Amino acid sequence: MTEGIVIAIITGGMAIVSNILVAWASNSKTIYRIDQLEKKVSEHNNVIGQIAVMKRDQETQWERVDELKEKVERLDDKIDNM
Repeated sequence: MTEGIVIAIITGGMAIVSNILVAWASNSKTIYRIDQLEKKVSEHNNVIGQIAVMKRDQETQWERVDELKEKVERLDDKIDNM
């Protein structure tokens, strides 16, 4: 009976150790994957921010083009009236 108890304790202890090692390895991989995803999300957010700035700048440029068109039209009208 004593041998059976010792074997059961050793087997249980080894099972606990193996479960801890598996959980640690899985946790390490999960943390690594999360870190990689965070980097990708950060890069994505930077690109989105740059696109927003470019859109704003583009809208400003089109407004400036419209202003210049109006000035050219006014100048054309003045020239035609002379």
